[in-house]
Amino acid sequence: MIDDIKFYFKNCGPEAVVNPALWALIYYRMGHFLIHSKFRKVNPFWYIYLVLNILFILFFKIELPASCKIGKRLFLPHAYGLVMGPDTIIGNDVTIGPWVVIGHNFDDKYPTIEDDCYIGPKATLLGGITIGRGSKIGTNAVVTKDLDPYSQVVSLNRMISSSDYSE
Repeated sequence: MIDDIKFYFKNCGPEAVVNPALWALIYYRMGHFLIHSKFRKVNPFWYIYLVLNILFILFFKIELPASCKIGKRLFLPHAYGLVMGPDTIIGNDVTIGPWVVIGHNFDDKYPTIEDDCYIGPKATLLGGITIGRGSKIGTNAVVTKDLDPYSQVVSLNRMISSSDYSE
């Protein structure tokens, strides 16, 4: 948790205090610690975690289940609209944009994202896939198969301009 605070202050400056990404990581780390505790149901911090989880889902649309595994220095530059499955594994130094979905593909298996990856805004990662180290996934991309290390994935969607309708 201290590493997260130092990382966000280094990258965001004093504004890190009001950055929802930092607070989401703090409550995730608290929940992850408590979920592995024998006494979580009698620990008052467990109930604080549950309330914070509901608030972050309601106000920021950030779902970071305590059962997933998140490495060091997860960066959420525009922390909004992140949905993550409960058994997702995220390595160190990963950047995830807004409105990203990381979930299952009807097989109850969740993605593993290795170190140094970038996941662009509105990307979707589904199923028990592995995103190789250093991979970059672009905006609106949908990934359902394993990616080799240092792969790049882009969406084939494009903007339609008025010149597309010219005769």
